[in-house]
Amino acid sequence: MKIYIPSTLLLLTANTLAQTATITATTPLTASVQAGGASQSNSLPVGPLPAMNLLRASLVTPAGGTSASLLTAPIAGPSAVGFEVALGCVSRPGGAASIAPGSLQVMLSNPTNATADLRFYSALSGTAGAAIPQLDVDVNDDGSIDYSMQTANSTFQIPISLGPTALPIRVYLGASTTGDASVGAQLQVVATPRATTVLPAISQCAPINYAVIARFDGNLDFDVDSPSQPIGVVFGLSVQPVLLGSMAIGPCIGLPQPDIVLLFFGYSAGTLTIPPAARPLQLWSQAIAPFGPTIGTSAAYAIFAN
Repeated sequence: MKIYIPSTLLLLTANTLAQTATITATTPLTASVQAGGASQSNSLPVGPLPAMNLLRASLVTPAGGTSASLLTAPIAGPSAVGFEVALGCVSRPGGAASIAPGSLQVMLSNPTNATADLRFYSALSGTAGAAIPQLDVDVNDDGSIDYSMQTANSTFQIPISLGPTALPIRVYLGASTTGDASVGAQLQVVATPRATTVLPAISQCAPINYAVIARFDGNLDFDVDSPSQPIGVVFGLSVQPVLLGSMAIGPCIGLPQPDIVLLFFGYSAGTLTIPPAARPLQLWSQAIAPFGPTIGTSAAYAIFAN
């Protein structure tokens, strides 16, 4: 049976913010710069940090700008919970910039016990020979370093348990430059649910941006964007490949059996509820929209809800 549902009807549930991420400075945090005989230093005391907190010191001299900055931001939502830390130091000839060595404690929680993957995304930039900033992460705050910017600059993940009792994560940080040098480091640490997985099933043939994201409560968030086109978001319990036409990039194949079709126009987002009694469940999903003489498709996804 095919069910056609306009986007104004609520098969969709409201997104409620239940996950939490808090960041606390466990040592004073200080940004300092020296340039042209002048200096500036700004500090934060021990204690909770607000969302999107920026600590910065800067000076401008004839030699240019010298600055030191530390950005911290919690990440909390139904499909991901974690934090981001970014360090940056820029100094000019005769100058220096630093973020003094310090530490943070991050606490992550979820309303119910869930298994999750804790993913680390990092990036490092700077002039040749500049000292690599310190960004060390101790998951569980047990004295064992699980990630170090000094030795790794790649994406990896570890399994964790996340629940009402907050997971503590310790972050050790620091950075400095002297002379004509710059350095920057960014680290994002994000926990995502493992109970439901979303895997690409087929590539797209038209410029339809469509994403399906697993939530900690077991439901699915999705968003779709195709300017000036009506869009159908399709969910199916099985595959039913249909050739809808072809574009220069290749054939446009509608993959899912159209058991549920949600109709949208322009950018839209929503949540598909999967009742616990329906699990385990496998779904396929894809967005489909008209493009000139043919019908284009987004990337398709295979969804496994355990």
